[in-house]
Amino acid sequence: MLSLKHILRGVTCWSLPLTFVAFAFITGGCDKKGAPLFSDNLSNARFDPGTWAAADGILKANGKGAMLWTDKEYGNFQLDFEFRADQKTNSGIFLRCPNPDALKKNRNHHHQNALEFELFQSGKPGSAKMGAGALLTVQGPPTRLVLVPGKWHACSITAKDSVITASFDGKKLYDCDLSKWTKPGKNPDGSPNILKAALKNLPKKGFIGFQDAGGQVEFRNIKISEL
Repeated sequence: MLSLKHILRGVTCWSLPLTFVAFAFITGGCDKKGAPLFSDNLSNARFDPGTWAAADGILKANGKGAMLWTDKEYGNFQLDFEFRADQKTNSGIFLRCPNPDALKKNRNHHHQNALEFELFQSGKPGSAKMGAGALLTVQGPPTRLVLVPGKWHACSITAKDSVITASFDGKKLYDCDLSKWTKPGKNPDGSPNILKAALKNLPKKGFIGFQDAGGQVEFRNIKISEL
């Protein structure tokens, strides 16, 4: 179980300058509609060389604690992907993050200013807002999700105006209406979150980021539909 203090201390920043790295990214075999989030030569993704790699259609973090970002902002969208993890994986997908370049001055910028769809196996049953399928510290799934090491899990995230909808392995997790989050650092139930602003005021458009914060994580069939 990670504490809020641990999260804020353990966030890994990405360094500049960023270099565009090209590789073939195969999206075949996915039944979901939409276009590949990343082009075949990854010309619309930004990351530090050596931190992410791809082979045989699998995008893999190299365990160096780095981010991979789109170079395009997305507003309303549906993002579908599959991922597999090990027992120590700590990863996530950042949604609508404003200005990722700000990370070079504030290593907590993405946690404080964007939602993270968590891909982390929480160690305690009572920590739903910190574990897999959660919007980190904001909204947890109805029951604790179990990540099976080596298994491909399928996720879908829809961002439509102020509502974030998520599903995991075909089961809907929640509809999270951000308009109900009216106080900075506070959830409607009174529990704390790590966001700097009230969630109702978060940008409705921003960059999508893939996180490597420990363990091994791989992604495939990453597709997006703009709504």
